[in-house]
Amino acid sequence: DCNQCVAVCPTGVDIRHGLDEGCITCALCIDACDSVMDKIDKPRGLIRYESIDALEGKDVLPLFKRPRVLVYMSIMVLAFVGIIYGLMNISGLDIKVLHERQPLFVTLSDGSVQNKYELKILNKTHDELRVMVTTEGLDGVMLVGAEEPFLVRPGKVTPYTVYLRLPRRQLEEPTVPVYFKLVGVEKPELNSTYESMFIGPR
Repeated sequence: DCNQCVAVCPTGVDIRHGLDEGCITCALCIDACDSVMDKIDKPRGLIRYESIDALEGKDVLPLFKRPRVLVYMSIMVLAFVGIIYGLMNISGLDIKVLHERQPLFVTLSDGSVQNKYELKILNKTHDELRVMVTTEGLDGVMLVGAEEPFLVRPGKVTPYTVYLRLPRRQLEEPTVPVYFKLVGVEKPELNSTYESMFIGPR
């Protein structure tokens, strides 16, 4: 009885008496015991991690053949692949569109309906970019304030104000979806789309 397992334990647990709540699973007792067993030419493993089934002499599957371990490994691999895919496909541009609340819309002298929007354009790249903003999903709409490319600085959120105008006769519903599409002028592979609403009179 060399007492080395107790001597090396940082929390003073006597592992010879069995598991204790003070054990921090540092395995220093295992290393100490194995070194002593090597010196006296005895087999290692007097102190070891072991399952109850193994202690009772039952057949135990190898670790990497156990169903639970295989399921956990599959989940971790899928999560890792998903993270890598997301990082590789993240866009260098992002756009958020805030619809003006007061007023929701304005009826112009020619009868057309106008909505005001604030665009917040985020440039995630390290280069200054020129970007164009267009709209989709609403036929006949005119985008005012975005006739020329916007300049967005690297790592910055740049706000711009634009207006959408639509002839009243072409507004079939009081609220219709409209999509703002952001595309890099020199780098068209950098793009982003945001769904907003165009609001008119009921």
